[in-house]
Amino acid sequence: PFAFERLISDIAFWTRLSLISRKIKIILHKRDLIDIKKEGRLGVILGIQDAAFLGDKLKLIETLYNLGLRVVQPTYNMMNDFGTGCTDRVDAGLSYKGVKLVKQLNALGMVIDASHCSWRTTMDMLEVSKDPIIFSHVTCKAVCPHDRGKTDEELAAVAQEGGYIGIALVPAFLTLQPRATLRDFLRHLKHAIDVCGIDHI
Repeated sequence: PFAFERLISDIAFWTRLSLISRKIKIILHKRDLIDIKKEGRLGVILGIQDAAFLGDKLKLIETLYNLGLRVVQPTYNMMNDFGTGCTDRVDAGLSYKGVKLVKQLNALGMVIDASHCSWRTTMDMLEVSKDPIIFSHVTCKAVCPHDRGKTDEELAAVAQEGGYIGIALVPAFLTLQPRATLRDFLRHLKHAIDVCGIDHI
């Protein structure tokens, strides 16, 4: 119930830190990526996991964009008004409201992150979005059958549309064994490169 208030508080914290720190800069535009490299600073891109708190107030996305938010995950692990999450029993895909959200994010130039979305929600977003989408932190289902893993079809589709895939370093996502190793991570990394090409990983 307090997600929006917490989000505003978090944005205010990172914005203030960016203003007073010589080491951290909030990334708002492409040019900021170039600047941080020259300045030797750490770039922070503000994003949210789960847009459920928006409810019927999709206009809030524009306000959040103006405050510095740049990445949105429409769903978390479970279904919300926008679509289905990756751990749901039934995969209903992207809702009509989810389609509106995707189009609004496109209009603002915000990045859509489908890391926690279901297979069908991901494929629906790829169909609806005019811009590439991303998986910022996932693993490969072909290597380890975890709910947070993505199928080769999803990985290839995101890469084909110009998006990128980040491999998550969560031990339980990497292996079914009690303990994950660097080798487990590298297996996912190599598989994703084999499926998508290194430029998208």
